[in-house]
Amino acid sequence: MQVDCCQHAAEAQVKVQSNSYDLLICDLNMPDCPGDELLRYALDNSANERLALAAMTALSQDDVSRFYCVPENTTVICKPVDRSGLFSLILAVNAAKCLTRME
Repeated sequence: MQVDCCQHAAEAQVKVQSNSYDLLICDLNMPDCPGDELLRYALDNSANERLALAAMTALSQDDVSRFYCVPENTTVICKPVDRSGLFSLILAVNAAKCLTRME
């Protein structure tokens, strides 16, 4: 498993286009780009058609639905982050990747 980090949405956009990621986790409240825009961009431009998306936020899930337009099937991770939930998400994405390879 490989992890890449970005300081800005523009950097993430370049990486999404040039790498085949299995999971993209971003904050919804970024200084240079709303996180929901980055998630939609990633879905449209990812080299991996099975890209899983997760959005971190200090908002409640209801507020995320009210104020953001996150893509369908995006996992919302509320802050403070429950590490076990985050690890479960990563393991589930990794397991799905392994199953895909077996097909």
